[in-house]
Amino acid sequence: MTVVCECADGECAARLEISLTEYEKVRADPRRYIIVPGHELPEFGSVVESRDSYHVVQKVDGTAAALAEETDPRS
Repeated sequence: MTVVCECADGECAARLEISLTEYEKVRADPRRYIIVPGHELPEFGSVVESRDSYHVVQKVDGTAAALAEETDPRS
């Protein structure tokens, strides 16, 4: 499937391809997001996995991580 990059840039509209299974596996943890390589912003999250077409980032502990957990529709 095609998803929009989930980086911290609210104006980013970059798209990437990922299987639904892989996407759901990543998003099972509300602190983890899929981004286009090169869209890392270390102040918001760190890369925890790298694939050819995407990176998985995890929100750093603190307010951003708590907000991600509180607003996750899967929880």
